[in-house]
Amino acid sequence: PAYSTPQAAVANGDSGLGGCGSPGGSSVAIDMGGIGTPGEQQQQTFWTPRSRKHRQEEMSQMQSTLAELGGMFQKFTALVAEQGEVIERIDLDTEAAAINAESAHVQLQKYAKYVSSNRGLIIKVFAVLFFLIVLF
Repeated sequence: PAYSTPQAAVANGDSGLGGCGSPGGSSVAIDMGGIGTPGEQQQQTFWTPRSRKHRQEEMSQMQSTLAELGGMFQKFTALVAEQGEVIERIDLDTEAAAINAESAHVQLQKYAKYVSSNRGLIIKVFAVLFFLIVLF
């Protein structure tokens, strides 16, 4: 680092004064090592634009992802509305089917009653036919 904190210096065995002066003295020293080297300056200037470029790429990715999510939610909303309409139609069709089934049941009861009332007539007709066949 460009500077060291007193805690780091004390941990390294230094008195907190950067290696200069005595513990009781009033002199202050700042570690300036490495700031003036051209390699570190070049590394710092190359690192910063890459970092910005990387952040910009991430931001554009995030924006495209958010736009994609927005589109997905719009499609999902449209599908939910469409499914609501389908459910309404299914509900109406179910009610109509129940009404038709009840009507069919009533018609079948009427037919069963009609057939049972004609049973006696059918037996009489067969009896007459049998009698005519036996007689001739």
